[in-house]
Amino acid sequence: MLIPLVAAEVVGLIFDEGMSWSALFEKHDFFNRYRYYIQVVAAANNPENMKKWCVLSKAYHSLLNVVILQGRYRRVEDPATRSQT
Repeated sequence: MLIPLVAAEVVGLIFDEGMSWSALFEKHDFFNRYRYYIQVVAAANNPENMKKWCVLSKAYHSLLNVVILQGRYRRVEDPATRSQT
């Protein structure tokens, strides 16, 4: 079974090995393979602040992986959707 390349790997192959840019836009099944995902959009007013955002987001990503892999997460119930008994 072939494991699909992530976008960063494809871009690396484009620059390092001359792969065609069209490979980056091939159809994928990311949203079918994963039920949950997080999208983070960050902006900064200068390169130094952007670097701080990058470091912070990588730290949170690492922490989230540890929490999920160790099973230390719990379902949070939304009070607005809780059934009243």
